[in-house]
Amino acid sequence: MSVAGSLFDTVDVGSVAAEAARWGVPGSVLVACLVEGVVGHELHRLVVGSQQMRPTVAAALRIGWTDETPGRALAVAFGAAAALHGQCGNGGAEPPMSGPRVWCLLDAEACDEGNTWEAARAAVAAPGRLVTCVLSPPSEAQSLAALWEAAGWAVVEVAGDDVWEVLGGLDQALATPKPPVALIVVCE
Repeated sequence: MSVAGSLFDTVDVGSVAAEAARWGVPGSVLVACLVEGVVGHELHRLVVGSQQMRPTVAAALRIGWTDETPGRALAVAFGAAAALHGQCGNGGAEPPMSGPRVWCLLDAEACDEGNTWEAARAAVAAPGRLVTCVLSPPSEAQSLAALWEAAGWAVVEVAGDDVWEVLGGLDQALATPKPPVALIVVCE
């Protein structure tokens, strides 16, 4: 869970909804929720491998983020999570309940890349705290959730246009120390 508790206690839902409506693209609710609720508290690194979300992230975030190709994004995020875990000084112990967290934003197409699944499987066995948010059309959400679960990830599925669902999904991701979390964000 974030330091401040539930995101429902700290996020101005009206502000998030207005910002997301202004951008009006798939993933804009997710990015607005990250900006309002997670940046500065739990967002330590952000790797963007999503073509759809890249312009919104560039407009919304005033912090540094890494722009990667869809096939490399999760591998880079996994490496960052492992490196940040090593900086915590716990010598390879289980990940702490709080501490550095890396976020990776992907489109469903990135899940067609072999590199994505190699990184996904490796992340389950390695230290570090990693959350991957995958934009998915409704027709692919169930199969994507099954693939991430089969790779050993905790999976949370939310409606990408519903601020309350996205905040609830982010809360679940923040409360899960291990395994890594795949947040499937279903967008039309």
